[in-house]
Amino acid sequence: MDSTLPWIGFVFAVAFAVALPLVILSALGVAGGWNLLAMRFPDVDSGDDSTRAFGSAAFARGRFPVRFNNAIWIRTTTRGVRFWTLLGPLTFGTMRPFFLPWVEIERVERRKELFGESLKLHIRGFGGSITLIGRLAKAFAAAWKEPA
Repeated sequence: MDSTLPWIGFVFAVAFAVALPLVILSALGVAGGWNLLAMRFPDVDSGDDSTRAFGSAAFARGRFPVRFNNAIWIRTTTRGVRFWTLLGPLTFGTMRPFFLPWVEIERVERRKELFGESLKLHIRGFGGSITLIGRLAKAFAAAWKEPA
């Protein structure tokens, strides 16, 4: 009997255990619409930081939102808001950082939650929304100016 046979099964099991979560995470980036936003609004470094925040957000492109709990960073600037996640490099390019200009946000809905508030951002031509929760909602609300 060949002694390498058990090692092949072990290597396959480890590779599967590592690859499966990465494939699922990549699929969530596509399902929630993050990938479409990253293609439409490429990441730019505006250099004029005003606020950085880390927290939770839900991306809804279809019927069910994809929620990323404590995995999203935003940085608000005078020109817009930058979204990124530390998980991005692990998602085969489906969750690249993107910069959303203020003018592309159609409207913002405030919602009172049990433990704070959330903001639902409706993006022009996206057909979905981004819901910022807790700390992200506070940071965004501090920088957001309603269009006149």
